[in-house]
Amino acid sequence: MKTIIIDIDDLNPNNREQMDCEIFILKDKLNIDNVLRVSDTVNEYCNRYKNDEVLDDFFSKYGFVDYDIYVHITYRNVLDAIYLYFNYKSDNNIVFFGNYLNYIYPNLINKFDDLNFVIINFQEEFDCKKIISQVNSKELSLNTFNGCPYKCEYCSLNIPYRNYENYDVDYKEINECLSGSNIESVFFSNELFFKNENDVKEFIKTKNKLNYEFSCSLRAELLNKEIINLLRKGNCKSIFL
Repeated sequence: MKTIIIDIDDLNPNNREQMDCEIFILKDKLNIDNVLRVSDTVNEYCNRYKNDEVLDDFFSKYGFVDYDIYVHITYRNVLDAIYLYFNYKSDNNIVFFGNYLNYIYPNLINKFDDLNFVIINFQEEFDCKKIISQVNSKELSLNTFNGCPYKCEYCSLNIPYRNYENYDVDYKEINECLSGSNIESVFFSNELFFKNENDVKEFIKTKNKLNYEFSCSLRAELLNKEIINLLRKGNCKSIFL
C-alpha cells in the first residue's frame, strides 16, 4: 500500500499558512515523503463550501484506493477527521495521529472500536533543528511538548503530561534554530510556553534581535507592565491564557 499524510487542519482559515510540527515529526519517524494539504489542492473551494464538501472534492480529485492515510488530529479538525474516516475507510486504511489524541482517544476507541491510531511521545521525538529545517513557509506552528506543571482541576490540557519530568522549554535552542531560517511568524502552541517571569525574560534575551513575530501562552498572573513591555519589545503578536 502507498502511504501519505493528509493535513486537514488547514481547512481552518487561521491555519492556512501553517503546518503543525507534529506532521514533521511523524513524517520523519515513519519516513513518509508525501504530505498533502487539503487547502493547497482545492483552495478555490475552501472559502465557499462546507468542510465536508471540500473533503469530498479532495478525495474525488485524487481517487485514493488502497492507501495508508495518516490524518493529523487537533481540537479544530476532529469532526472533519471522523467524517473523512467514515466516508473513505472502505477503500483505504485511515490512521489518526497527533498529540490531541492523548485527550480523546480512549473515548473514541470505546465508540469506534475499528479506528486506527498512532500514539507518539512527541516530547521524546521533538527535534527543533530538524523540524525547522523542513519548513518551506514563512509561518510555523511549533510545540516543544513540555506541557504544563500545574494541576488545575478545571483544566484538561495537562492530561498527557502528568508523568513528564521536564516542563522547561529550551528558549535558547529554539531561537538558535530560528536564527538560520526564513520564518517570519511562529505560533508556539505549547499548553504553557511561559511558566513565570524568568521564562519571559530568558526568551526575550535569547531572541535578541530576531524579528519574527510570535504568539504564545502564559498564566494571567504574569501580566504586569514590565512583562507586557518585554513581550511587546520581543514582537509578540498575541497571547492566550
